[in-house]
Amino acid sequence: MPQSHAKVSVINEFLGGYTITTNQNGFNPTLSGVGIQAAGGVTARISDSTYLYGEYDYANSDKIRIPWLSIWA
Repeated sequence: MPQSHAKVSVINEFLGGYTITTNQNGFNPTLSGVGIQAAGGVTARISDSTYLYGEYDYANSDKIRIPWLSIWA
């Protein structure tokens, strides 16, 4: 019988206000702000020693948007 799971997180990033310099080029990698991360997945037993695992993850904020899918056997 397949087993399902879900998770939801609120992310608050405080980084910002600094500059990274490399090869005399500076940039400000500000990722500060509030975002949300959610995931849902299923694990199914295929045989006595084999399981199939799949998960869909999603993260979203002002500066980050990441959808991705993971499948493992």
